[in-house]
Amino acid sequence: MLEDTGMNVLVAFRLADEDTYGQPQHSTQLDHPAYGAVTIDVWTELHVSGAPDSPFSVIRVQVERLPNKKLPRRPLWLAWIGWSTAG
Repeated sequence: MLEDTGMNVLVAFRLADEDTYGQPQHSTQLDHPAYGAVTIDVWTELHVSGAPDSPFSVIRVQVERLPNKKLPRRPLWLAWIGWSTAG
């Protein structure tokens, strides 16, 4: 995945490498009774190499804790394919 920095420079965005994320364009945090602090980060205007006219967004959801303590805490990654209507 490539991130458009707005200066005609594309930077690789790799889910397995946090150093490539940069700052999310949108971020919010809320408290949930079962999950504790829930953080949602969104990176927009990403492109697959060779497809500059097909933007998508990547959404990461992280929780403070899981109700089932046997499972490891890991981020939930989602993708939104298409143009964003949010401002």
